[in-house]
Amino acid sequence: MGQGQGAVARFFSYQIGLSVLIGLVGGLVFFDRNAVNLLSPFIVADLHLNNAELGAASSVVALTWATAGYLVGRWSDKAGRRKPYYIAAIIVFSCCSMASGLVGSFLGLVLTRLAMGVAEGPAPVLGSALLIGASAPSQRGLNMGILSLSSGLIASALGPLLLVNLATHLGWRTAFFVTGIPGLLAAVAVAKLVREAPVAAIAGTLALARGQLRALDILRIRNMWLCAAISSLIVAGTSVAIVFMPVFLVDLRHLKPTDMAMVMSAFGLASMAGTPIICVLSDKLGRKPILIGFAILTAGALCSLYWADTTALLVAAMGIAGFSAFLAVLSIAIIPAESVADRDRGTALGLAMGAGEIIGGFAAPALAGLAADHFGQIILPAIAAACCMAGALLSFALNESAPRRIGVAAARPLQMTLETS
Repeated sequence: MGQGQGAVARFFSYQIGLSVLIGLVGGLVFFDRNAVNLLSPFIVADLHLNNAELGAASSVVALTWATAGYLVGRWSDKAGRRKPYYIAAIIVFSCCSMASGLVGSFLGLVLTRLAMGVAEGPAPVLGSALLIGASAPSQRGLNMGILSLSSGLIASALGPLLLVNLATHLGWRTAFFVTGIPGLLAAVAVAKLVREAPVAAIAGTLALARGQLRALDILRIRNMWLCAAISSLIVAGTSVAIVFMPVFLVDLRHLKPTDMAMVMSAFGLASMAGTPIICVLSDKLGRKPILIGFAILTAGALCSLYWADTTALLVAAMGIAGFSAFLAVLSIAIIPAESVADRDRGTALGLAMGAGEIIGGFAAPALAGLAADHFGQIILPAIAAACCMAGALLSFALNESAPRRIGVAAARPLQMTLETS
């Protein structure tokens, strides 16, 4: 192998390794975020929480998560560096996870969760920006797919088993403490292994076409304000499905809890295993057609929950709906990152992720719950499906951003041009 070929091989090997490492960090982030839900039987009994307090402790993290993700992403753009902020975020959220095991009241738990959101919110933004900046344009979808798969293995597959077993044998407080240790080790790995070429920071106020975009000016880019809306809708559909489909399946479709667990597991497994495949397809076929097609498919699968009359059909329906997790990766990370210059990626990802968190992750489940209280649980799959279908319809207005579809040369004007229409 020649020297040039060897360099290319090392470059692509580094991309894969970086995808796995940042994916593992992302898995720890979502693992820590969901720990309250997984440990709720232990926490409720010990702290004497009611349902409203448990719901608040679980969801309040979305507020500081969204705000901090945007602000720290913006600061990293201005500094021209993301790695130092990324390492700091990993260390702080690991310490906050440990601190969760020390709380003795509902107020202490909420304050710790708010602090955790401040640290965790920037981690996915900065990690995605680092990975996309280091990726070959034709391999961004594949690398983000590997990131999502690695993240899912920790957050959805291994994490719950480990956490609940630790809580069962050692107590929930010890379980929280143990979850912080892998994060500290990950921070060391990022410090030693991740390479970052500093992005030239733009000093002073320059013309938009020449310098760094101001925060709100990024929303004048067509793909950015569209992705903020689309990510809100897609995350809303996914959140409503995850939160309410278990009760819908048990109360209205009369499944046994064990069968319901099987149906919901199909959702999680599909979102984890299907993401790399669909990400690669988006590299080849384009982000826009994949987003539209699978959002429509997800909406149809959620609607089929009304008539699917066997457990096997319900498993298939929720398995198809699990692809919605990938759609969030497209609308929150890949398309926004490809629609702005590298120096604005932290801000762009922070805005898209913040919109998805506040509207889709925080507000949508609460509003869907109110609607279900008024109209009955029968409306819940329709709400989730309507959110996905609305996201699909908005996606028709997107400008294609996949380099293979528009050409790398054409991608540069897309990143720098402000579109007001």
